[in-house]
Amino acid sequence: MALHDKYRKKYRQADRRAEDSARVRQRIADEAARRLLPRIVEAVDSSASAESQRDGRLDLDRLDTATLYEAKRKAAAVLGVRVRPGELPADTEVRLRLVELARRPGSNALAPMPQPEDSKPDQDPNGLNHDPSSHLDRFQIYRMTLLPLEQVKQDPIRHPEGDALYHALQVFDQARRRLPYDEEFLLAALLHDVGMAIDPRDHVAAGLEALRGAISQRSAWLIRHHHTNVTDSLRRSCPDPHWIEDLKLLRECDLAGRVPGVAVETLDEVLEFLRQLADDDGDGDLEAEAPPS
Repeated sequence: MALHDKYRKKYRQADRRAEDSARVRQRIADEAARRLLPRIVEAVDSSASAESQRDGRLDLDRLDTATLYEAKRKAAAVLGVRVRPGELPADTEVRLRLVELARRPGSNALAPMPQPEDSKPDQDPNGLNHDPSSHLDRFQIYRMTLLPLEQVKQDPIRHPEGDALYHALQVFDQARRRLPYDEEFLLAALLHDVGMAIDPRDHVAAGLEALRGAISQRSAWLIRHHHTNVTDSLRRSCPDPHWIEDLKLLRECDLAGRVPGVAVETLDEVLEFLRQLADDDGDGDLEAEAPPS
């Protein structure tokens, strides 16, 4: 019994250390993102390109590895924590935290606490809106969450095609062949694995959290259940019976999108297609999924 207690204590201590490390990483990611946000806003406001102001690509691409590393080291110093380089949060964690901050209405990049919901975005004397959330549209969020998938290597038996981004682009291509004008279905196909770059242990929950407010209820439901078997219980809980057939079709696309060497469009080409589809439908902003109560 004493031996059992000794090992149980050992594992509990290891669990606590892991939890403490995760909390430190999150604090560093939060602080680094707050420090980077003013650069994003300034870059967009000073950009001479109308297209870059529309999609935000120019300023986001400036966040290279060196810039992110510098921000993380400064954040750790400000917080007074000593960590080795390998213990810093991943670039993806900082980018996603930056997305959350930029989407928050009236956010202040260096404020230690979120501003009240009724706070007004600052305006300069010329009437320009400096609310960071106004510079980050949903297509930008899609791009930021999809790009890291290129570094996610998959099981070569189940996914002989290679990295997770290549898989996502293949699944999108399969979906477009079946439902070429269904934006919600196409988004579910493209974004179904974005959580793989955030938390491979529960990539579905991680992906949905990163996409919260940027996809519709239907897209979110399809992503949430793309690994779920269709049972009577799922049918009863489904908000719309038509979604069951959509789910079956998504799983079909998922399985078909695993071919080595097949030609696919680039991520930017895919996102431009979706943006044009939204513009043609007059639906630049999908009705986002309601936050959990």
